[in-house]
Parts: sequence; structure tokens; C-alpha cells
Amino acid sequence: MQKNCFLILLFLVSVRAESKIFDFKNPSYGAFVGGTYGPSIAQDSAYGGSGGNGVTYDTKEESNYSAEFGFLASTKKLNFKIYAEYLFPKHLTNITGRSGSTALYNLDSDVSVLIPSVALEYAIKSTNSWRWLLGGGYGYAMGNMDNKYTFTSAGTSQTGVSNFEEKSTATSSMYLAYTSFEFQFTDIATMMIGAGYRYLRMNTWSASTGVTGLNGTVASGSTLTNQDGSNRSINLSGPYAGITFRFYFY
Repeated sequence: MQKNCFLILLFLVSVRAESKIFDFKNPSYGAFVGGTYGPSIAQDSAYGGSGGNGVTYDTKEESNYSAEFGFLASTKKLNFKIYAEYLFPKHLTNITGRSGSTALYNLDSDVSVLIPSVALEYAIKSTNSWRWLLGGGYGYAMGNMDNKYTFTSAGTSQTGVSNFEEKSTATSSMYLAYTSFEFQFTDIATMMIGAGYRYLRMNTWSASTGVTGLNGTVASGSTLTNQDGSNRSINLSGPYAGITFRFYFY
């Protein structure tokens, strides 16, 4: 029995010794998960232009977050990625809309975007255990926006509108460019830290359901507008920094 256990242990050690050594120069396939954070320039564009003439807000959008999951094919110089990114600016709650000193309503605003994407990376510098990458990508962005208004008695009296919820969707193209430093983390995994710029403007939002709000009655499928008649538009572009873990299959 002891002899058999010893032979099994010897076999496992020999297999481990002969296993492939991690090396970025070897072609491979893998999966990855990651996330990013960056400042937002969206401000109050999801609701500000449509919230009533002269209305001011005590909260605006200042942060973008994202999470991603996907697969990659890696060679010595080039990587190809196919993945899905979920972009979610901070969910804003209890925003107060005021006309002068009068509180008209409280508002919850939630925007999220699912972005199926592809990207190509080029290794500027590479060793066995680390590499410096430049990358660029394209994605098809599918956005959802939900604005929920809860009026005060003064707000209903002044605007003639009661509580309502505005749901809408939008699609657009997303472009990004980034640079990253990837280094070995375990025998089969790497950690990647980087920074980049995402260009994403969502200029046409369509109502998911019919609603009567501060801009009057909007039918399902109609384009959401601001008080001045322009289309509702949200700019989700901006710089970001992120961290990713990649798991390679040899």
C-alpha cells in the first residue's frame, strides 16, 4: 500500500515538473473578469433638461463603474478579445428638484448599459512574465434609463403633475482606447492594471411605456425630449482606470 502511494505521488510530481511553464510568448486561450472606475461628465443630463423650467438639483452624476467578462486568444504580439461590459453610472436616489426654495419633487435616476464588445491588443514590450499592451475596441451599447418622480404637494400644485415613472431605452456605438500592464499572478492567471478612454454618447432615448410627465404625454416608442424640444442625450464618455484577472488555458 505504501509502495503504491509512493508511486502515485512520484507520478504526480513528474507530471507537474513536465507541465508547461507560463510564458507570454506561447499562444494560448483564456477567460477574464475585470472592472473599471472613472469620472462621469453626464451630470444631470438624464433628467435635468426635462425636469421643468428653472428647476435646480442638489445631486448630479459624477462616477462611472463597469464590470466585464469575456474570452481572449493570445499570441506573442497580438490579443483578440470578445466580451460583454456592463456600464453602470452611480444610481442616484433622493435627488431634490427645486424651484427657488420650493421642493417640487424627489427623483431616483438609474442608467445602465450592456455593451457586447470586441478589442485588439498589441504588445509593445513583452517578457516571459509581463507585458505592456496597447488596445482598442468597439462595442454595441444597449442602454436602459429609469427616472422615478415623487412629487410634493407644492410640486403637484405648481406643475399639475403627480407621481410618475419614466422608463426608456437607447442604442449607440462605443469606442475605446487603452494601455495596460499585465503580469503573472499565479501559474495560470495574470493581473492587468490599466487606463483608457471610452467614447459613448447615447443621443436618442425611446420611451418603453406611455407616461404623462413634466413634458406632457409621451407614447410608448416615442423619443424622449427636453423642455426645449431637443432629444434627451447622455454622454457616458470619459477616462477610466481598471483591473482585470485573466485565466489562461494551455
